[in-house]
Amino acid sequence: MVRKTQKNSWTTTSQEHKPKSKKEMDCSASTGLPALFAFEPSQKNPCSRMNLVRAELFFLTQDMPQACLYLSHSKKEYLKMLQIKNCRPLILLNDIQEKEVSDTEEQEIWKQMEQICSSSKTASLFKSKAFKQWLLKKVPRTLKRIRQMQTLFSTYPITKTIYGSTLNRHGALVTSVAQSKQLFTVNIQHGLVGELGHLPLNADLHLVWGEADARYLESFGANRQQLHVCGPVFIRNYEAKHVPTEQNESSPKKMRVLVALQPLGRVFNRRMIQMIEKAASGVSEPLIIDYKLHPDQGKGKRYQSLLCSPFSKLIPHHKGNLQSLLSQADIIITHSSAVAYEGLLQNKAILFYGPPIPFYYLRGTPFFFQDSLCLQEVFAKALQRPQFLEELRSRCTLIDQGDPNRAKENIKEVLFK
Repeated sequence: MVRKTQKNSWTTTSQEHKPKSKKEMDCSASTGLPALFAFEPSQKNPCSRMNLVRAELFFLTQDMPQACLYLSHSKKEYLKMLQIKNCRPLILLNDIQEKEVSDTEEQEIWKQMEQICSSSKTASLFKSKAFKQWLLKKVPRTLKRIRQMQTLFSTYPITKTIYGSTLNRHGALVTSVAQSKQLFTVNIQHGLVGELGHLPLNADLHLVWGEADARYLESFGANRQQLHVCGPVFIRNYEAKHVPTEQNESSPKKMRVLVALQPLGRVFNRRMIQMIEKAASGVSEPLIIDYKLHPDQGKGKRYQSLLCSPFSKLIPHHKGNLQSLLSQADIIITHSSAVAYEGLLQNKAILFYGPPIPFYYLRGTPFFFQDSLCLQEVFAKALQRPQFLEELRSRCTLIDQGDPNRAKENIKEVLFK
């Protein structure tokens, strides 16, 4: 328990780690299934080495020669992967018992935080009352996760971690604990490389999609020896081979547009949708427009009222197979989503919404639009002259033409050569 005692300072009361009963230790509180499983070395695996893998990466690692322990960071992820019979052993992080940690260690953490927040070198934002209140809620939860990870690493002979990000709250947690134990850490590129999502590099090995991605990271000081090109990896494509896809019954005669939305703010997305709907309403034939929502946007109810045509629809992240939507699309519209990368692999016409910006992975002159009239003109030309789509497709291409179907084998060769 944490309490604030005086301005600009914190202190913690004695942390109570109540021992769990045998029933609580043996069973997951969320599912009633074993929270942890007994591990014993076998003749096939005398070295007792295991890879700790994010559960959602199962489809990439299922055929690897070393044993894998799959960790879910949410109940939703756990229940989803539980349906895949071969995704075992599978563990839900929240059900792991916390390892006993001395109060002195955690008191030292709070002391260091107080020193940082009161330092003259610290920006005023991080001295604000609101930020400190946020820390008071966030840090105890993070410390709990660290204690759970300590239990996990002390229970199983983990020698390597494989995650799709080492910077988000899940990957950073696992990678940091693993590195504190001098274990090898691997990061698999999960989307287009960017300063916010991929820097600083903090894994021992980074598997990237192509040479363009490697050069981009090198331009920020990345060590080339820590980068290995494996080809583009789209996890959802591996999942699609195991999960039935929904059939789209829309007429194939109409031109189809796929819009990949991103978490760029409600105002931005509303303006983008309104502009596309206005442009579509100004052409002679109706267009089928599929708005594929980002996972952070839920069901997109706040955008439903913006749709003007019965042929426009919002598709939540967990519904509508993206590969099917991509294959059916004539035009793909996005601001900067990796869906554009996938579309180019399938030779689709790509339109970027917003002012012209450089894309490190493209060559040529991408098409950018910022108003409905420009987009309406594109729609009209595409409807009048089918060859116009080819003109759009020829404007830009990928620098790297990696094969997604080879990526899994390439990863396997790199990790276990």
